[in-house]
Amino acid sequence: MGYPDHKAKILCINDENPKRGLAAVRKWHFTGVSVEECKYLLHQESWQEVFVYSELNTKCYVFTDTVLYHLNTALPLKSV
Repeated sequence: MGYPDHKAKILCINDENPKRGLAAVRKWHFTGVSVEECKYLLHQESWQEVFVYSELNTKCYVFTDTVLYHLNTALPLKSV
């Protein structure tokens, strides 16, 4: 079902040190093996740290950090 609008979150990532000139584009390169590794890592995660906090914002940040950590482990960003 999902959350009602008043509980929805928006994730904004600001670069504090923007570079001048041409920007490099970094993308995740998905392959069957890397996706399976990412799914395995996420499955092995206990997620207990998410449930420790009672505030929704903190839960969201902890969840996002955990997912991004495993995503970057299995599918490192590559400059294109």
